[in-house]
Amino acid sequence: ASTAFAAPSPDALFSDALGAYKQQDYGKAAVAFEKAAVAYSKAKKKDKAAQSAYNQGLCLFLSGEDPRRAAKAFLLAAGHYEKLKDVAHEISARMNAAEAFFRLGAMEESARQCLIVQKKAGGNPELEAKADEGLGRIALKKGDFGTAVVHFDNALGKYAKLPSARLRMTLRIVPLRVLLGDIKGALELCAKAEKEALDLAKDEKTKGDGEYLRFLVMSERARIENLMGWFDKARESFEAAMALADNGLVSDRAAVRSAEMNQGKNTMQLGNFLLAREIFERLVTEARKNGQVEEEGLLLAQ
Repeated sequence: ASTAFAAPSPDALFSDALGAYKQQDYGKAAVAFEKAAVAYSKAKKKDKAAQSAYNQGLCLFLSGEDPRRAAKAFLLAAGHYEKLKDVAHEISARMNAAEAFFRLGAMEESARQCLIVQKKAGGNPELEAKADEGLGRIALKKGDFGTAVVHFDNALGKYAKLPSARLRMTLRIVPLRVLLGDIKGALELCAKAEKEALDLAKDEKTKGDGEYLRFLVMSERARIENLMGWFDKARESFEAAMALADNGLVSDRAAVRSAEMNQGKNTMQLGNFLLAREIFERLVTEARKNGQVEEEGLLLAQ
């Protein structure tokens, strides 16, 4: 006599997926979420099918697997959410699908998802800003800096109630304005951003983010000043930025290293070659210790 085994229930599959996710076995979790999505779809439970497909996409991102599967999962989730008339979750799924296509290099499909989000945002400026930001990244990837700035400027204006998002968008725009020769516009944006970051830093709830963003803006301003040949002014700006890092207010070591590299260039241009050498040797030692071969090469080229 043969024994028939019942197929796992959708809830059991979902539970297995969550267990794998908690164990950080994202590949296994993605497979289990995919099975759960199929099972919930067969059971006519669109909300759980959508959630499972969305979670599958996130796990595929985390596992670093082929973005094609992630794009497919997010589009499946978006389709379920669209039928459920859950616009907020549909938009989130479509923006993640846009990111998956971006990683694939499928820029037209990525842009298509961003444009769908713009239409579905319903006048919500923050959701529209996310789509503008996505379109700006696509233009930037294509080397179309002018179009990228237009999209990023649109996003900047729509992030009015999100100061951290505004500051991060400013940090995208400023280097592009420099590339386009708009030095005055870039420095004006830096000045405004520094004030906004300082306001964030004064609030205990946003102090850490404010100081970090203030450091990034100050470092970028110093880089521009050095680029323009205003070496003494740049030195002062670098010193002010590095004071934040020296006080332990910036935990992003990669950002600090980048600023230190630019500070070393400024120190060379001021004629203090011994101090510049000390800066570069310290950074080279750190890069070697961390196995950062590419960064070490850049530093040795200074």
